[in-house]
Amino acid sequence: MNKNLMILAGLVAGGIGQAASAAVLFDSHGFEAPFYATGNLVGQNGWLVDNNPPGPFTVENTFAQAGTQAARATGGGTGTNWTFPDLSYTPAPGEIITIHADLARTLGTTASFGYLIDIYAPTGRIARAGLGNNAGQIVPLVTTLNSTGAPANFLVNNETYQANQWVSFDIALNFAAQTFDLSVNGGPALTGLPFVGAGTSLADADFQVSTAAGANDVGYLDNYLVQTVPTPGALALLGLGGLAARRRR
Repeated sequence: MNKNLMILAGLVAGGIGQAASAAVLFDSHGFEAPFYATGNLVGQNGWLVDNNPPGPFTVENTFAQAGTQAARATGGGTGTNWTFPDLSYTPAPGEIITIHADLARTLGTTASFGYLIDIYAPTGRIARAGLGNNAGQIVPLVTTLNSTGAPANFLVNNETYQANQWVSFDIALNFAAQTFDLSVNGGPALTGLPFVGAGTSLADADFQVSTAAGANDVGYLDNYLVQTVPTPGALALLGLGGLAARRRR
């Protein structure tokens, strides 16, 4: 993983199209009861775990973007952990897949690299976005290809966030073009970013914690929602907050 964050310039999203009807692939229901009980997230409502079972993922009722519950990931492990719903889906011609997620995190005295939405085709990672740690600041991060065609991490913009500040991410995946668009806090941010690896279908869109031994931060996920829309309506869903899954490592 390339952990050198760089400014990604010149990719500001343009106009927004007309909304079109959406089909829900997966709705987390805000991690609220009766769909979820507090405690281990894995095994509830179809959520799975990769790498270090059962993983550091729980449902808690002490901090949420909306309602009373949210999913929590804990840093301080020995590497990276993922939790995800199994949503394997191949888009129809002209169909866009959109992912909405509200994220928050802390830094701690020893900080994890990121709490992110990590997106995969069956063949490997295609995109990633979320809250990274850049020199002790919480920043919006995106993973795409750099100018030499290699996967790299970039700052979405110059914004920084406070600990436990909720940030909304909307990602629109265009498998026909092999690109994705990103909206942050309801506003289009970047468009036409290349997939980091080729893929014709969605495997999963994970809640990822990329951490290191001794990290004492936490991250949160709320209002996770995956939908499909016809191409003209994809950007309209980005910014409305309205807007998967076989492992491949």
